[in-house]
Amino acid sequence: MECETDGSAYELGKRVAAVLAKELPASQARVTRAPYMERIGSLLSTDQLDVALLSGTAAVALLHGRPPFTDYGPLALRRIVALGSYLLVCRDDFPARHAYQVAQALDDHLAEFAASASAASEANDDADAVPMHPGALAYRHGQPIPELASPKP
Repeated sequence: MECETDGSAYELGKRVAAVLAKELPASQARVTRAPYMERIGSLLSTDQLDVALLSGTAAVALLHGRPPFTDYGPLALRRIVALGSYLLVCRDDFPARHAYQVAQALDDHLAEFAASASAASEANDDADAVPMHPGALAYRHGQPIPELASPKP
């Protein structure tokens, strides 16, 4: 999900969703647009959205509950992957196995995403401000894929 006011994020989101739909068909990945940035914070904070593509600045603002997300944060966001100036983020309760699989599926395409005109940027200084999801971190460190946690009773 991205905001209608950020066309670059939408184009990048379409490419990310296409890769995920191909590599992880069970994910049913698709891109959608929010009418305004705050809506993304609302959907993430109410568990209506699992993953979002946000600028690094917006992700840090939501993480800390800063404007424009003061009504929805602070929210325990985790970074799955950095894509140029954007971060693919999720809530901290996103299953580790899923974050691992998303990071793995996107890994072969990272150079393509970062090299594209819509994702090209200076180094993303905000990326490290959003903690990496443990599942994505496990993938980056070459650890085995985490087991899917049992549902809570």
